Amino acid sequence: MFLFAAENSISPYYHTEKVFHGLMAGSIPIYIGANTIDEYVPTDSIIKVSDFSSTKELADYMINVAKNQTLYDKHLAWRTRPLPEQVQNKLKIGAEFTSDTWKCKICSAISDLL
Repeated sequence: MFLFAAENSISPYYHTEKVFHGLMAGSIPIYIGANTIDEYVPTDSIIKVSDFSSTKELADYMINVAKNQTLYDKHLAWRTRPLPEQVQNKLKIGAEFTSDTWKCKICSAISDLL
């Protein structure tokens, strides 16, 4: 259900494959890293630790997500839509990525960047 994705450093624009592995696996990454990650992932696709004031607040939210199918589905809804324009621009991919085709091509695009 969740994947812990912690960067080795919290520096602007330092984002490794960790968060993308979680997205590709179909889980919800719990992300510790720079907030600039928002430019590289679809809205609501990850849970950022920095959005919570305490670990208890984060844990309570995760429990709520795990128990609430609607909330859980909200975090996975991005998988059924085309990638947002800001993500396409960052990955230098175009409109050929639709909800039907991105799943294999996004892996290739990310791999080419690494």
